[in-house]
Amino acid sequence: MFKTAKRRRHDQIMEAARYMVDGLARFASADDGLQLTPKSVATAAYFRHDIQATAAEAREALGAALTEQGFGLSRMTTTFDR
Repeated sequence: MFKTAKRRRHDQIMEAARYMVDGLARFASADDGLQLTPKSVATAAYFRHDIQATAAEAREALGAALTEQGFGLSRMTTTFDR
């Protein structure tokens, strides 16, 4: 079955968020303050899939990816500009 453009875009942004969270899982210890930003997800989506994610899309995908991997939402900054 063919994916719609909207669904494909969502999947690509989620893949970018999972990519960033996988890096966090590899390099962060449980007690450090390392955080990811929605901007890092938007940047990854642009470079990996040549799409521009909005701040809201990136924030939503990052929150979902962090939760999937068992990280708390405290690992995400809430601002897009950092």
